[in-house]
Amino acid sequence: MNLYNENFLTSLDDDPKIALYEICKHFMSARANKKTELNEHLEAYALIDAYTSANEMEISVPSLPNDRNQRIQTIVQFINKNFQELAKYVQSEEEQKILHNFRGEFAAHIEKAFVYEFSDGDLEKIQNLLNELRDLVSKSTYFEEKHRRRLLKRVESLQQELHKKQSDLDHFWGLVGDAGIVLGKFGKDAKPIVDRIKEITNVVWRTQSRAEELPTDTKPALLESDTENTEI
Repeated sequence: MNLYNENFLTSLDDDPKIALYEICKHFMSARANKKTELNEHLEAYALIDAYTSANEMEISVPSLPNDRNQRIQTIVQFINKNFQELAKYVQSEEEQKILHNFRGEFAAHIEKAFVYEFSDGDLEKIQNLLNELRDLVSKSTYFEEKHRRRLLKRVESLQQELHKKQSDLDHFWGLVGDAGIVLGKFGKDAKPIVDRIKEITNVVWRTQSRAEELPTDTKPALLESDTENTEI
């Protein structure tokens, strides 16, 4: 049985340092539970070698000696060293995310803070569209795995951060760029995905324009012009 299955690999964080930490942590946890033999050591070593090379990370992967015990010792020392060093980075990133979430929550609750507020219907509609978008991306056969993971991470992040009151809507507008990339790569085959993204951004625009006190019939000019000039 492989130490790293497909589900583990596809769930890796987009940040290479966090992903490498997860790889090392998984190995160290399995080893602590005495679920590793030589094959699992070699598997972890090969994965880290391939991953650091693919992501051009400045990590020196040691060569392995011929002696079996020395090979295991070299791999364990190498993985444990990276695990300890990357833990500091991961902790810092997690603290930054917590800080960001606190700031967003406090901003939304402070009476004088400017917030965007979704109606209950719009909130439910965005959640449903995000669910549909996640399913479409997951089942699509067109995406490279890295691109699929990146889109799914964005959708997951939007679902986790979606509240009735939002201090800003910037993270939603990143979907517009994603739609352009998907459309440019896959053309008409991307229509179901692009349609969901367009619906989401229309709801977001409606909420934003209402908060900014724009006329009710104001259209998102840039998005409208792009859509009109693009045949799907």
